[in-house]
Amino acid sequence: MLLMLLLLLLLLLLLLILLLLLLLLLLLLLLLLLLLLLLLHLLLLQLLLLLQLLLLLLLLLLLFLLLLLLLLLLLLLLLLLLLLMLLLLLLLMLQLLPLLLLLLMLLLLLLLLLDVTNATRCRHFLIVAEKSYYNTVLAVENITPTPVDMRHLRDICSISRARVISCVARRIVRRENVA
Repeated sequence: MLLMLLLLLLLLLLLLILLLLLLLLLLLLLLLLLLLLLLLHLLLLQLLLLLQLLLLLLLLLLLFLLLLLLLLLLLLLLLLLLLLMLLLLLLLMLQLLPLLLLLLMLLLLLLLLLDVTNATRCRHFLIVAEKSYYNTVLAVENITPTPVDMRHLRDICSISRARVISCVARRIVRRENVA
């Protein structure tokens, strides 16, 4: 009986030791898991730092490219200005400056006419502009067109044809906007 009791006690002791070993093993596994999580966290932080560094480098590269583009545009503008000055100097030397001024006036007149004949805003004006010059002005003023001498109408308006057409277009655009 004493032997049975001793064996039972020994068995309980072995069971307790086994339970303690199992608990220790679980504790070690938990510690290992915590270490793995910590390592993963550090790796993710490193990855985030690396991504931030890459993003910063990308932004710096973009800024550098924008500055380079701005510098190229500035150099192009300076080059065009230099070419324009050389052209003016050449025209002054060849005494062709009045011709240049005439060309500039014609260019401005062309730009004015292009602005006037804007198809989206002045559809009606494109039809009216095909009529004669004085009929256009009189039609916009709501006066019945009568045969008027061109020089007489130009004296009345006292402005060039392009300015009259521009005035006509502005009035038509105003009427379309009001309607």
